[in-house]
Amino acid sequence: MKKEAAVREHGTIDFENDAVRVLRFKYGPNDEYMRHEHIEGVLIFLSDHRIRVTYPDGKTVETTAKAGNTLWDTGIKYLPENLSDRPMELMLVEMK
Repeated sequence: MKKEAAVREHGTIDFENDAVRVLRFKYGPNDEYMRHEHIEGVLIFLSDHRIRVTYPDGKTVETTAKAGNTLWDTGIKYLPENLSDRPMELMLVEMK
């Protein structure tokens, strides 16, 4: 899926300039997203989360984290699923 379509379905662009683009994503409870990818950037979790990520080779990884946690997104293609019964919100700062 193209990145722009992914933004339209679950996200908004909060800020953009020549150096960065800041995206805000909201996943509903137990929401399975579509396979997509981003360019490299920093993920900032705005809510507690429990998520499963499935990679193109079929490998799955489940993680939990608290609001305020950050991590580096390498830009690999993946399929995320919110495993929580609560909404999940995060921001992605993409480096251009």
